[in-house]
Amino acid sequence: MFCARCGATNDENAFRCTACSAVLLRPGQVAPQATEADASLPPASPRLAQSIIVTIFCCQIVGIIAIVYSALAMGQNSAGQFKQAHAYAKTANILAWVAFGLGLVITLPYMIVVIYGALQNPPTP
Repeated sequence: MFCARCGATNDENAFRCTACSAVLLRPGQVAPQATEADASLPPASPRLAQSIIVTIFCCQIVGIIAIVYSALAMGQNSAGQFKQAHAYAKTANILAWVAFGLGLVITLPYMIVVIYGALQNPPTP
């Protein structure tokens, strides 16, 4: 598939041109029109790394949902729908912080009990 803007050759299933990042259109396809609100917004930061880290170390269930919202934000960025991408990124950020808080609420009392138990029963020689 050739880019209409720069003429570069791209893969047949590519969404954007690898040379100029223009949206590639299939025959008969109409270019999506960005709204005025989307035109003034920059692409959203999807918070994917933050979501993955809290999934691994804190709370898996909420972390996985945060990863899904991060992926949705990335998809909306690619489609040029920056307003929706910002909404998904904000939700992913909130969910990541909730997962972090749940991880602290669960882990800290557990660690206190483990340390207290270890100090109460010193090992015998």
